Amino acid sequence: MSVITKETAECLNVKPGRRKVKFTGIDGIVKECPTAKIALWLPGERKLTRTEVLVGAANTNILGFDVLYGRVWKLPDGSVWSFAGRGDGEIAWLEEDETKAINLLEMSIPLPPSRITNVKQYPLPAAAHSGIDGVVTDLEKRGIITRTHSPYNSPVWPVKKPNGQWRLTIDYRRLNANTAPLTAAVLNIAELVTQIQGASHPWMATLDVKDMFFMIPLQEHDKAQFAFTWKGIQYTFNRLPQGYKHSPTIAHNALAKVLSEIPSPQGITIYQYIDDILIGGENPEEVRHTMEGIQEKLITLGLDIPPSKCQGPAQEVKFLGVWWIKGAASIPPNTLEKIEHGQNPSSVKELQQVLGTLGYWRKHIPGFSIIARPLYNLLRKGKSWEWTKQHETALELLIRELRLFQQLGPLHPTDPIHVEWGFSEHGSHCNLWQKGPEGPERPLEFSSHSFNDTEMRYSDLEKGLLSLVRAVKRVEQIRKGQSVIIRGPFRLLDIVRKGTAPPAGIAQKPAVCKWYAYLESINDIMPITEGSIKVSKLQKDIDSTLLFQTPPSKPSPIQEAPPLKEGSDLKGVWFTDASSYRQNNEWNYKAVALEVATGEKLSETGATEWVGHWAVNDWQVNRVPVWQTDSWKQLLEIAEQRLLHIGWVKGHDRSASIAAQFNQQVDSLTRLQKIDVVSNEHEWERLLEWLHIKRGHTGRADLYREGIARGWPISVKLCEQVVTACSQCRLRLNKDHPSKAPPLHIRDKKTLWHTWQIDYIGPLRPSGGKKYILVGVEVISGVTMATAVTAATGENTVHSLKEWFSTLPLPEEIQSDNGSHFSATVVQDWAKEEGIRWVFHTPYYPQANGIVERTNGLVKQFAKTHESGWHL
Repeated sequence: MSVITKETAECLNVKPGRRKVKFTGIDGIVKECPTAKIALWLPGERKLTRTEVLVGAANTNILGFDVLYGRVWKLPDGSVWSFAGRGDGEIAWLEEDETKAINLLEMSIPLPPSRITNVKQYPLPAAAHSGIDGVVTDLEKRGIITRTHSPYNSPVWPVKKPNGQWRLTIDYRRLNANTAPLTAAVLNIAELVTQIQGASHPWMATLDVKDMFFMIPLQEHDKAQFAFTWKGIQYTFNRLPQGYKHSPTIAHNALAKVLSEIPSPQGITIYQYIDDILIGGENPEEVRHTMEGIQEKLITLGLDIPPSKCQGPAQEVKFLGVWWIKGAASIPPNTLEKIEHGQNPSSVKELQQVLGTLGYWRKHIPGFSIIARPLYNLLRKGKSWEWTKQHETALELLIRELRLFQQLGPLHPTDPIHVEWGFSEHGSHCNLWQKGPEGPERPLEFSSHSFNDTEMRYSDLEKGLLSLVRAVKRVEQIRKGQSVIIRGPFRLLDIVRKGTAPPAGIAQKPAVCKWYAYLESINDIMPITEGSIKVSKLQKDIDSTLLFQTPPSKPSPIQEAPPLKEGSDLKGVWFTDASSYRQNNEWNYKAVALEVATGEKLSETGATEWVGHWAVNDWQVNRVPVWQTDSWKQLLEIAEQRLLHIGWVKGHDRSASIAAQFNQQVDSLTRLQKIDVVSNEHEWERLLEWLHIKRGHTGRADLYREGIARGWPISVKLCEQVVTACSQCRLRLNKDHPSKAPPLHIRDKKTLWHTWQIDYIGPLRPSGGKKYILVGVEVISGVTMATAVTAATGENTVHSLKEWFSTLPLPEEIQSDNGSHFSATVVQDWAKEEGIRWVFHTPYYPQANGIVERTNGLVKQFAKTHESGWHL
């Protein structure tokens, strides 16, 4: 350990720290001496060397071996001094930043498993090549990357810094999509901002750790997955790389562990977001002392804390992009100026950048989701770019509100919180204010939510209940013992507390019951009172007196039939039943009427209770058409012309009642059975020819399905003979068959990320409960995605595609076969919502779906070689 004298320390203004070290002198006496941290400028080196020294332990200054180790100095007289590391006689010149990652934080935890992903390098701008060459060389010298041979590969995607230099970044999107999850420990920025705002610290200080990820070494078996290729040489990272989905969580945990070991005075709170640290407290000296303690600890570990990134202690600091003024969250003036002086966007990309910036500050904009709706509509897939006066007005209003409410808070511990809620046609909004004897009126935050498709069809009462619940839940998250006063476009909370039931016929009854239960019990959680009516400028015009009125209706002309008993008059009594079975994705039905009732409880309820209400309300429930509307209308017309009773009969009742006997009789008549006829096959062939023409010259599968549905004793071979012998079919096949057409050019007029082909593989040998694999290929780049699923269903298809395109750009077109797992309603509805065009290919024609078909073979081969765990 190095030593400096007390005189040298006083001359250099070096103050000893609290830490003391015991040492044994040459006289054998054990002594205790304080330490201090200093920076040394050593011969031939371009950078200061930081080290810890003993102050006053000797009468002369001594360089310890911790500083000398590994260094070589050549003196003017020609002699060479080498200290146990480099004996080649050359001067050891340290490159700039070479010492940045010598001392490291703890070894990274074992990373979650990742499937092998290998993505070829994209074309790069010419300027990036020269800019990245030096970066790669520097990282290799410092040991952050090393050369390797790995089955993994991710493309390099350099980013140009504002100062003109280039940053090496790797596109790990494919690797991230194929990596198992890891529980995230990083707080959401919005939640962290809310915590700091609620604490209202008068004094704050900030620190920023430079190159935090590069301070954490990877375990040897985890390095291969981060491989990338540059100029024909494959490299991988030895340290935690940027762009990996779990890097923030791992880095956050490593630094959090270090911070937890640093003692802090009572009343001091330390906030951390990955590599950014904020210290808040009531006393500036305590904040300063805690800040210096953290700095000393981190510097000892070899972490770089740039002085330019340190602030405070002060009453105004910038943290996470927010300007904090005595606990109030404010938008930095330079940020607001850039937003105000920005030009109107001229493309989708520019609009996305503008909305991204405004979205970060959405808490400062009342009704952000409602005002910005026209702008977000312009970003929808398939929407042509047309910037109109409506969009310009919406953008101007967002910026004006941002300027008006530049500062939010602070949150006072005793002043009551005022909540103003409301809703428009497209969304709900909630404004939180605080005013009272301890301070002026000030906004705390503004929140808003767009209504989804289901919520858009809610009645005004349901929208009001949903908006009120959202407002109460939001204030519940930020309050700290304050009382709450809530106001809205109509008084709703007191009505719910009094037990006023919602009107009959309201949709979404389970949701309404849930909202009622929450609002009725809210007083047990926090004191809340309902103030006077407050109508915001975004509120939809409604008549609150009609909210709890039962919608117009009229009594149903259909009456419920009395129970059928022995001796009852059976004239005009009908029993009905039906049966069906499914074959080759098609249903076959048979219905019989034998003096009968509906046989289905839902029909009985709808006919006797709801049909009048539906008729008055245009056969809709909250703008949703009633299922089988035409059938209900026809039933209502019959009932209006003559007396009609409908009753329900218990199915498969084996009792001796007269109703059960009639029901069993009609049930037996509805059973679908094949006709057992012994006849000449030639006769059946003639009958199939007639059916083939009647069906429009469809194929053998359709012909066989229709014949079996009629109970005919036919075979697939016979159907094939009929289709083959058809002269019209032969002519059409020779002319129009895909094999006779010119070769397809699947990639013609396609751009990168425009089109994907997808297909299912399976069933395979089960692995981890999974038997199928959904495979997708981007037709231009060949980027491949694969997800193991339990079954080939529409729900699994949608879930997998959402996972893929959470990290990849949404395509404009998806191509597949017409299997039920792709043609299902849930899949097609999702594609329609995302603006994706879905193209179905000709079955059994691999040329159309050939790109993904070739990939299927590779995936199958991989699954066979990893039978015990291919799902990973």
